[in-house]
Amino acid sequence: MFGEEVTLQPFDRILSGFDKITEVAFSILDCSYLSTKYQEFGITGYRVGDFKGRAFIHRYVPCSFYQVPMLIYRSKYLIPLVFRKNFTMINLFTDPNRFASFLDVLDFEVEFRPKQVIIEAQENAYPYAEETFYVIDTNYVLFRLAEIIEVGALAIRHMTDIAEFMEWNRTARLIDNGVKGRHSQIFDPQDETQFLELDMIIGIVLRLYPESLCEQIVL
Repeated sequence: MFGEEVTLQPFDRILSGFDKITEVAFSILDCSYLSTKYQEFGITGYRVGDFKGRAFIHRYVPCSFYQVPMLIYRSKYLIPLVFRKNFTMINLFTDPNRFASFLDVLDFEVEFRPKQVIIEAQENAYPYAEETFYVIDTNYVLFRLAEIIEVGALAIRHMTDIAEFMEWNRTARLIDNGVKGRHSQIFDPQDETQFLELDMIIGIVLRLYPESLCEQIVL
């Protein structure tokens, strides 16, 4: 039991080849509760469904998932509520501020890196925006959010200047454009996508530390 509102239970309806995999998931009752609690954030319902593909939860090994509880986001995206056994971010689903941050990361990734977070787009290679529903790689979004909170938030909360962020980011690589070289710019403030990602990250930091002045980084 992880609090009074939601719980995790064993989930063994995952197949990788002939192997059955057991992880953990929320119950259908939890889905119903969460879909009601987070309507204001764009959660429009829940459903139980099947999907297949390569996902972060099993190190991108092809898997089939059956009867998975999923939240429906903006009437378009399915957020599977199945996680690795060592899942430690249960408070994300009980804390509205953290859940809003999860959706911030999801919104950014869907807009700028959809194939990173849409499982069936990876598996079935269909163009983005062709399907009615898209299955989100929940565990990848959680991983990225954990990077922001655990790697970035504590340091960024004390920053007020973009040059300071750029110097820190050269080592931390919280935003990484893939450019190699000792003197290369890991973060390019003139790149609109990277700048928007930084703005999203700062919004998450401010939810955790509202007293921070880090919004000055992007002013």
